[in-house]
Amino acid sequence: MSDYVFSFQPLLVCIRNHQLLNVSLTGVWTKSIRINIETNTKLIGVRFILIAAEYIFKKSIKSVLNTSTILPSGIFAVENLSFEDFYDFSHALSKQINHRLQNL
Repeated sequence: MSDYVFSFQPLLVCIRNHQLLNVSLTGVWTKSIRINIETNTKLIGVRFILIAAEYIFKKSIKSVLNTSTILPSGIFAVENLSFEDFYDFSHALSKQINHRLQNL
């Protein structure tokens, strides 16, 4: 297990052994926190400009201040993406996010 310190990361995709565990939305953290990341687990963070995150998720970032909310696994069709290759995953996720933005 490794310890990492996060102070701000709006959208986190948590993957273990190439399987999606969850997708969560975090607000702004007013202090650093410690989290443990288990072996064979990857966290992929997507940062949004705060006002954009509020617009996309229809949720005030203030409502998740210093906390996080688990989102449905269907968000951005993440559960259908391959987690084998980071480049392919990030490219496909970017396309999903852009598609959602065009359909807001």
